[in-house]
Amino acid sequence: MGFTKKHASVLVPLLTFTACTGQLADSFRYQQQVENFKTDVSVNTKIDMLWVVDNSPSIAPSQKKIRDGFRQFAEQYMKPNWDIRVAVISQDTYLAHPSMASFLNGVGTTGSAQRYSREAGYQSAYLNPSSTASPKRTTAFVAPLWWVGSGISSTGAVTGAGIRLRQAIPEYAGANLSADVSPSNPSYYARLVPGRHDGPLATMCWSSNSNPFFFGVAQCYVRDKQNTYSGVDNCVNGGTGVLDSSVQCVNTIMNNTVRSGKAIISTKPPEGTPADAAWSEQLYKDFVVNLSGGVSGYPYEMFFNSISQLITDNEATASSSKFFRPGALRVIVIVSDEDDQSTNFPTGGTQTTPDAQYNFTVDCPWKTVDAHTYRRQACPKPDKIRSVSEFKTQLDTFFRGLDGDPAGDPNYFVTTITPTTGVAVKALQDEMGEDANSYGSVSSDYGTRLAEFVDSVGNGSLKMEITSSDYSPILDAIGRTVLTKKNRFKLRFQPTSENDILLYVKRADGSQDRIVNEDYEISGFEVVITNDTLLLSLSDTDRIVVDYQPSSLNE
Repeated sequence: MGFTKKHASVLVPLLTFTACTGQLADSFRYQQQVENFKTDVSVNTKIDMLWVVDNSPSIAPSQKKIRDGFRQFAEQYMKPNWDIRVAVISQDTYLAHPSMASFLNGVGTTGSAQRYSREAGYQSAYLNPSSTASPKRTTAFVAPLWWVGSGISSTGAVTGAGIRLRQAIPEYAGANLSADVSPSNPSYYARLVPGRHDGPLATMCWSSNSNPFFFGVAQCYVRDKQNTYSGVDNCVNGGTGVLDSSVQCVNTIMNNTVRSGKAIISTKPPEGTPADAAWSEQLYKDFVVNLSGGVSGYPYEMFFNSISQLITDNEATASSSKFFRPGALRVIVIVSDEDDQSTNFPTGGTQTTPDAQYNFTVDCPWKTVDAHTYRRQACPKPDKIRSVSEFKTQLDTFFRGLDGDPAGDPNYFVTTITPTTGVAVKALQDEMGEDANSYGSVSSDYGTRLAEFVDSVGNGSLKMEITSSDYSPILDAIGRTVLTKKNRFKLRFQPTSENDILLYVKRADGSQDRIVNEDYEISGFEVVITNDTLLLSLSDTDRIVVDYQPSSLNE
């Protein structure tokens, strides 16, 4: 019979054979009123998917490939009947850390900061309509009203206190854009509010910005002509020539119009909005815009630090910007052509700068991956590197605390889209023209620390190749991994076989739809739905009803 001897005396009086229980033909089943043999399980479609995307100058081609491949993913997996939320942050979100306040408030005179901020007296040929520069503005630059004590003259000369980083990139500033970043006006950059992470990072478009954002593939001076090009359409749909999406997914101080207005994107439509094709198309557009972070970010890839800052600033409050939810499956996707470079920042009000955390070129070690040897342009100082295990522990602790189970499953998996071989690393370096000096000063790097993070998280985590020509299979692999986490329904007892089970979907209105044997299988104490179309048709108001005969009453 399948039940254990110690339960026999209890069960024998309850055994009946009746046509009122809905059992399969010729099936001898326990009486249905014994509740242990009928399981009514809620459907949990909650998924919180955080994308952490490199927005340094070399990443533009990869951002475009994700945009191009995302429609198929959205149509397949981002169903309005599922409760999926998506947010995108950049690799430099760590700049919201309190130790970076003086750096954001200061005027850059050396290094990378000069791309975004300059001292009084600096003359920009691009911003001078009367210059012989090509390209150049045809009209005088007009400083935003919130630039207090700073300005740019009609001939492109920086005046007043100089242009500061937080002015050149307003996302880095606090709630009061005109005031310094401080404990009373902390940077909002790690908060999921509109204007911070709902489109490409805005930046100062001028000739001081000598990285590829100005002269290279992004060509910010094209969209800086705000009377000619604006809006999100060409960022979403692409184009040709100057309307290519790599150019159109750009925000400048003068033309900051590629914004979804939604820092958190939800597949579930608001009350009164139909879950139709128009809603699905808007989901797709909003995500493409948010994913297109641009290439004007501060050029150090501190992914772990940026996720930590999001948790500290955005998740520790009761505000509507909170992203991660109790009981949700969490998915973290990291996209970069470099490794994580996270460091330990000072605390207690001590100030630092991103550059102070790094060594440069000759002080960086040579690295060999699959017989390809190279040396990075910048590398974290060894005494400042943040350990992978420490970051994972922080993440595990946060998710367990969110679910109220300090010893439970943190319920997340990670996908990295990075170069996974030495051949891929070399191809990226060659694309950037970094073969000089035996690859002695390169940007692209194998993700050693990111690979360690993926391995330590496990739980179906994925390592995907960033140089792939088509990202559709990569995105599909993420979607299929999600389904494997959502297709299992726990039973109290182990069933005998599929032949002794009745399986239904119970709808909110009380109706029931039978699930046929071909659409599920038994795995130990779980029913596993194997039909992806059926699984994706479920909603969080549905319940899975399992009427079964246990092989044993041992739990």
